[in-house]
Amino acid sequence: MKPVKCILFLFTALILIAFSGTAALCADTPESSPWKSEAELGYLLTSGNTETQTANAKLNVIRDSESWKHQFGASGVYSSEKSSATGKGTATAQKYRLSGQSNYKFDDKNAVFGLLTYENDRFSGYKYQLSFAAGYSRQILKTDTLDLSAELGPGYRINKLEDGSTSDIDETEMVGHAAGFFAWKLSKTATFTQTISVDAGSQSVITRSVTALKSQINGHLAMKASYTVKNTSKVPAGTEKTDTETALTLVFSF
Repeated sequence: MKPVKCILFLFTALILIAFSGTAALCADTPESSPWKSEAELGYLLTSGNTETQTANAKLNVIRDSESWKHQFGASGVYSSEKSSATGKGTATAQKYRLSGQSNYKFDDKNAVFGLLTYENDRFSGYKYQLSFAAGYSRQILKTDTLDLSAELGPGYRINKLEDGSTSDIDETEMVGHAAGFFAWKLSKTATFTQTISVDAGSQSVITRSVTALKSQINGHLAMKASYTVKNTSKVPAGTEKTDTETALTLVFSF
């Protein structure tokens, strides 16, 4: 139960920090404010022969000005299963992810970026994975209903392996980073998004895809269905190469 409470607590704290920071740093009206924030929360509890609980939370904060665009993201997923026969609970998923990116714009279409990502997945075989990338970003298409952009550049990745029999081992490598983002406004209330990133190094290639459909309920509240796939070409022994997440969450925009 503790990891679930931790995720919910951090989620609430991040909302309060982002909300207070937005209000304190930005005196603009909501229409002209460069700040945009979204907080997501999903929770599922089942009971009977097997008790399961799953919690996932996410926060995205964006500050988009004339010359700079800053983005911060935080997410956490925890799932556990408890048998009514034995009374023992077992964690089946526990991961946290942080990312930060800054883009300096030359004009409306061209920019340079720097990206830092940290991921801690208890069941991945890694203690953590830390990566940095920098390069060129391009706005390919921008209309009232369509938005398409891409980025490309070199990077560096640290894979901290967990080896209980001996000691922790570091795997470091240069990587090539490529990513694309697509958004399609299907109607006044529905938006489809697709994000794909590839970080290719000599030791492994990590591909991540996030497909989502968001439906606006009112000005600040929405429902979101998403499907995330992460594939790592080379993984530690005893772990799977592909992880998937299917989530249904409430989204609060502020």
